[in-house]
Amino acid sequence: MSWRNFATVGGCETDWTYAVAFWEAGDALLNYALEKGELDLFYFPLFYSYRHALELTLKEIIKVLDDFISDHQKQGLVKDEQLNKLPSTGKGKSSIFLSHSLTNLLDVYTPRMQLALQLACDPSEPLPKAIEDTIRELDLLDPYGQAFRYSKSTKGQKHFPTQRREDLPKWKERLQKAFYHFFGTEAWADNFLSAGP
Repeated sequence: MSWRNFATVGGCETDWTYAVAFWEAGDALLNYALEKGELDLFYFPLFYSYRHALELTLKEIIKVLDDFISDHQKQGLVKDEQLNKLPSTGKGKSSIFLSHSLTNLLDVYTPRMQLALQLACDPSEPLPKAIEDTIRELDLLDPYGQAFRYSKSTKGQKHFPTQRREDLPKWKERLQKAFYHFFGTEAWADNFLSAGP
C-alpha cells in the first residue's frame, strides 16, 4: 500500500485552504483541458473552481480586515463615524458570508480596505480598477454561484441561453491577478495585525 494514494483531511483546514485548493483545481482543469483540446467540456467546472476560490478569498479577507479595524478601534484610532460608513456584514440569513454575490462582497471589502489603508498610512488604492472589473464581469456571468454548477436556475431558466466564446487562458490571467491581489491583501493586513497598531 502506498501513502501517495491517500489524502489526509480534517481538523486543520480553513476557508483559505479551500480557496487555494479550488484555485489549484481550476488550474489543473485548465491545463488538462488545454492539453486535451476539451475547453468546452471543462469550461463550467474550471470556472466554478476559480470563482469559488475568489468568493472564499473575499469572505476571509473581509474577516481579516474587520479584525484589523477592530484592533485599531480598541486603541482609539478609529472614529465612530468611520465605522458607521462601513457597510454591514449582516447577521443570520442576511450575512454577507452566506451570500454568493461577488459584487456584494466587493462592496463590503472595498470601504474596509480603504479604511485599513488609511489607518496604516498607506497611499495604495484599495482595489485596482482592472481587478474590480474582472470580478464584476465574473459576477455577471454567475451572480449567485450557481451558473457554473447547474445548467438551469431553480426557475428552470438556462444560465447560458446563447452560445459564447471565451478565451480561457486570458480569463485565467485576469483572475490570477485578482487572486494574487487578494492574497497579498490578506498578508498585508495579517502583517499589521501581528505587529499591532
